[in-house]
Amino acid sequence: MQGLCGRTIEQFSKISYNCDCGKYHSLKTDIVIRRIENGAKKLKMLLPSGKILVLVDEKYALDNAKPIIDAMRDYQVITYVLSNEESVLGLFSLPEDIRAVVIHGGETVMNAGRYFASVRNIYCMAVPAMTTAKGLINPMVKIKLQREQSFPASEPDIIVLDIELLNDYGRFSEGFATSITKSLTVLDNKINAIMTGKSYCKELCDLAQEAIIIASKVLDSEPKCIALFEANFKLAFCAREDFYFGAERAMAKSVAYTQKENKNVCEFYSYKFLQNVYKLFFEEGLCLSEYTPNYVQRLAMATKVSNKSLKSLFKLTNVPVNAEITARRELFDKNKGWLLEEVNEMIKQQKNIDEIYYALGGQKYIWDTEMVKRVFTSVPELTPLVSVPTLMRDFGLI
Repeated sequence: MQGLCGRTIEQFSKISYNCDCGKYHSLKTDIVIRRIENGAKKLKMLLPSGKILVLVDEKYALDNAKPIIDAMRDYQVITYVLSNEESVLGLFSLPEDIRAVVIHGGETVMNAGRYFASVRNIYCMAVPAMTTAKGLINPMVKIKLQREQSFPASEPDIIVLDIELLNDYGRFSEGFATSITKSLTVLDNKINAIMTGKSYCKELCDLAQEAIIIASKVLDSEPKCIALFEANFKLAFCAREDFYFGAERAMAKSVAYTQKENKNVCEFYSYKFLQNVYKLFFEEGLCLSEYTPNYVQRLAMATKVSNKSLKSLFKLTNVPVNAEITARRELFDKNKGWLLEEVNEMIKQQKNIDEIYYALGGQKYIWDTEMVKRVFTSVPELTPLVSVPTLMRDFGLI
């Protein structure tokens, strides 16, 4: 049986794999490449006729959704434009006899459409506009009702990668930033396993590494949008199957939250910052032999650099007792050599990521270095992973 690695994006369609880690990795989604018309044929096999909703976000509006509406000519089509600030409650005033929803846009509208399809128990087809693959297969979606809340939602029945519509608003740097910033994911999971004794899925780690390699070779790929989407979709699948694969983005998310704007730029540069921190940490290997952080004070500080409440942070934070800190120091001393080798190899493989980022339309960005350091100091309270930021906290370095 073929494993998770070595599959094309289309071969991820309806994947079903009984993994050695003990989990059953699966996906019900059918993935179609090239044209929206091909997706329409797939939908027609599920739903020969009837009333459907075409849901688009405000960045695209109806003019940009015209190819989708034209491809749905065999259906009675209702269109709806959803703004980023709008509650999804308006969707539920639409007719009860809608049999499917076709979603086009970014993460916000994908979350809304999948939630609508799950509640109404109807077919769902996603036509992403972003190569980040955000909002497509995450098991929980953030929805704005009276306030933002999280709800479970099924993955789409069909994902259509139309090369003309998958355009990242004309710039692919966001898709590249999303994928390349996951480069520390594999290392973070290995460190977490060493420090906690918890196992990690080697198959998912290998898949994440494969995805990052695809992203790093994007300038040699055609079409670039499909290569970037494939990288991010595989990484999204890893995060869907194992919570810890999504946890390492706390730094990027928090910097973006404090900056309010240029979020994808923050994501790229926060990764560059972390890359250097990891290298220095393993090179110098410093730790204070007798030190216990003030965890309550740290949690209070963390609320200032995130949109999380103190109560929700308490659920995330790994607060070790003194004996655990001592054990972590010993494990760190034992493993820091080969971990440094892994970091150096990662940096070597990615020596041209700045060149790729700018070639794909990325922007140069100057930020408040002191603010970034303050955010990094709070990362251990923003992720359940026991990785470099957590060890630096427990060793008295931040």
